Amino acid sequence: MVDPLYDPRDAVSILRTSLMGKPLDMLKGIGTDYAACWEYLDLYYGDPRIISDAITQDITKFRGLREGEDGRFCELTHLVRRCHNILKQVGKESDLNNNHMLAIIEMKLTADDRKVYARHLQQKKEEASLQGLLSFLTEEMKARMRATAPVRNNPPQGKVNLTQQRGSAPGSYSNRSVPWKKCWGCESNDHWPDQYTVIQGLTIDARLEMAKEKHAYF
Repeated sequence: MVDPLYDPRDAVSILRTSLMGKPLDMLKGIGTDYAACWEYLDLYYGDPRIISDAITQDITKFRGLREGEDGRFCELTHLVRRCHNILKQVGKESDLNNNHMLAIIEMKLTADDRKVYARHLQQKKEEASLQGLLSFLTEEMKARMRATAPVRNNPPQGKVNLTQQRGSAPGSYSNRSVPWKKCWGCESNDHWPDQYTVIQGLTIDARLEMAKEKHAYF
């Protein structure tokens, strides 16, 4: 039985607000037909081969890491984890879990990172594999997040006077000297965090980890 209060235009509106860029532009001429919207999107983006090509290209285009880029190391870890999860869902996990793609991912690491990974494999007496690489990346990401976290000191006794930062969002107060940015994900003023493509592609847990790594919480 159809809910008499149900309006298909609401579903289409929600779908449109969840899209951006080319996918959103594709739906401009379809109107309020929810099924037609999904059918049109599926025509272009539902083929597992197309999804796999797009996923592997995201990794290939990722610029190799440089020394000291702990933030981008976390981005690479999130990217590989996300790509793995998506390819599993479409039955194309083998497109990432092969020697060619593993070599590409490894080459994104710094020379020192590759040495650490080689020692990691040697200690565990394992051959290179996607699961092993994901485990290494995740462990390293957590270690770097802990290493770069601020040292927790006991708060001073008495009243703490917090002042608003110059250029900060209205009503936001902090005792930090870091300039306020609209998007804490890429430290840019061009957009808000929910419009940052990297954050959009992360799971809730991954977003929380990234927020902690970027010190975006109080």
